[in-house]
Amino acid sequence: MVRNLYIDGTDVRETFGVWVQKGGYDDLFTFPPMKPPYFNDWPEQHGMEVDLKAPTLAPLSVRVQLIASGSNANVPGFIELLSKPGYRACRFPTLDREFKLRYSECIDFEQVSNVSAFAVQFELDEPKRVDPATWLAPDVPVRPSAYELDGTNFADFGLFVRMGKGSLLCPAPAKQNLTRDISVIDGRIYDAGKTYRNAKEITLQCALKAASMSRLWSCRDAFFNQLIAPGEHKITYAGVEYPVFYNETTGGQLLALRESLVMCGFEVKLTVIR
Repeated sequence: MVRNLYIDGTDVRETFGVWVQKGGYDDLFTFPPMKPPYFNDWPEQHGMEVDLKAPTLAPLSVRVQLIASGSNANVPGFIELLSKPGYRACRFPTLDREFKLRYSECIDFEQVSNVSAFAVQFELDEPKRVDPATWLAPDVPVRPSAYELDGTNFADFGLFVRMGKGSLLCPAPAKQNLTRDISVIDGRIYDAGKTYRNAKEITLQCALKAASMSRLWSCRDAFFNQLIAPGEHKITYAGVEYPVFYNETTGGQLLALRESLVMCGFEVKLTVIR
């Protein structure tokens, strides 16, 4: 019997016939987004000027996909447990991690015979930070990457980039200069005396692998907590440095779960400042 979710210490498979279905963990690998920083976008300077003295994280909505079946299946009772005042301690033994979550809603409910499939949306109101200077090595072979974060090779975090080089290397668009559009003449009058480049957003599609779940979480947390540390950060690719700040992560996914190898994937969205 699959028992992969405990709520406040209650085995919900035993009590309500509920368990996490395959792929139902994926949102839990998504790191919270950063609250938009204050910035100035000066028309006569390349990029933008960003205040990164004290970056802060936004809350995160996560969806967990569930199944309820068997003689003890009781979805209303399960939702009643989740709906109690306060936060729920949600422990996922397969993931070797516990989350402090708040129930939001039950969605995508379907029932066939005596089997119910549904999703529960939770809110992670209080994202946790860790010390980015210390983490467990992935302890699996990871080929050295062409990418570095603040001088640390992505491979040291167990990371490799699957896609995204194009968005990094593509030149930033030009800023819009002073323009006049006069109704009685053709076209427009444009100040083409100088050209300045905008900041740009990039997306790196990444995968992270490690020898165990504890090592995977340690590497993942260290990577993202380095990205949200105060100040500008540098992504280096093939010897070229790009000043960046973190925006958000999307597409969290558990890619592999074996005895000596676990792997997750996600898309990291960054802004190249100039």
